[in-house]
Amino acid sequence: DKDRSDHLSKCIGTADANSSCQTRFMEQVEGKNLEDLTESDCTAGGSGCTFIPAPVAPASIFFVHSPITTTPGWNDHNVPIGDSLNPAVPIPLGACRSEGTMIAPPTQKDCKNDECRGSNGEFVGTQEGCKQACLDDPSGTCVSYSHADDAWCVIHGPHAHVHDTHSNSFEGETWQDTWNVRDRELKFCLGNIPNNPPNCANSDSAKPNPKYMCQTLKTDHTRWEAFGSKDDNKHDVSVTVMITGGTAGLNADSLRKRIADLAFWKEEDTSLSMTDEVVGSKLNFVLGNLLPGSAEPMMRLMNGQFDETSIDILMADVLPKDVKATNVYARVTPARVTPDRVTPDSVTPDPVTPAASSAFVQTLIGTGIMILINTLSVF
Repeated sequence: DKDRSDHLSKCIGTADANSSCQTRFMEQVEGKNLEDLTESDCTAGGSGCTFIPAPVAPASIFFVHSPITTTPGWNDHNVPIGDSLNPAVPIPLGACRSEGTMIAPPTQKDCKNDECRGSNGEFVGTQEGCKQACLDDPSGTCVSYSHADDAWCVIHGPHAHVHDTHSNSFEGETWQDTWNVRDRELKFCLGNIPNNPPNCANSDSAKPNPKYMCQTLKTDHTRWEAFGSKDDNKHDVSVTVMITGGTAGLNADSLRKRIADLAFWKEEDTSLSMTDEVVGSKLNFVLGNLLPGSAEPMMRLMNGQFDETSIDILMADVLPKDVKATNVYARVTPARVTPDRVTPDSVTPDPVTPAASSAFVQTLIGTGIMILINTLSVF
């Protein structure tokens, strides 16, 4: 079929933003299935947009997505809400969208059916394969996925567009898949701290389409149950924050909570130590007692969030104005063996200052002084 336009839906007129309704209409496509565009995709552009349906019969119930499975770490599938609702599509299914954005498509990457696989060996045309591909995203920041049976898998996240290649191995086989990446103005929020990344929108709705389903990862520590147990070895994740401007006025509680929140992990299982460097200071956080198999994806998540433009944004409100974070990086380390934790009532959460002796143990190591900070545990 050399000319598909003669049997596809059209959207004529001028959108509210003085752009072509047809151009905006085409941007709503999921993957490359142009025939899936609906009237709501057109009229969302404004009163000046008129929908012309394709000269084909509407999709029948035969094309409804197969039964959806919800496994640990995942929320129930999204349903259309608010301005995503379309009376012409009564079946509450569809690709991931954000309520209040006129079903605008977010930043994503997509791959079709048997062209890509998850690290579990499943093709992304299956729900299990697409779900795993979301967890495999090298950026570590997948928020949700949209899926159509034996067709398109769409991965959504603020950094989904950064990596177009997934490198995987399964049962002795190693391979690389190339995904179509689409960087758009709208980006889904990670959901760990407010407005991360800035001007993001929640993945809380769906664009009505019975062929598609949308599922989001949980936004608390139970999300790590989605990754399962890939090995029996215990690991921690160490997050290092380099700062300049001195250590007076640092607050251990606020700092530990921020790193724990960014990692979707428990504050009580997050420790903090500080080392004076030749230039500046090093804050070393350890995220411990992790679920088996979650350390490597948690490391990816932390590294994926921090870049030169986001360090100040993510750390600014937990650091004094005269202190600046200059670098942040995470790595996987062997799990530390620690004694039983003290109860929260036995310590007082004070600002991190030399005078706050109840929160510090000072140990001379060579020529440097290591200040160990942990208001909830003793190591």
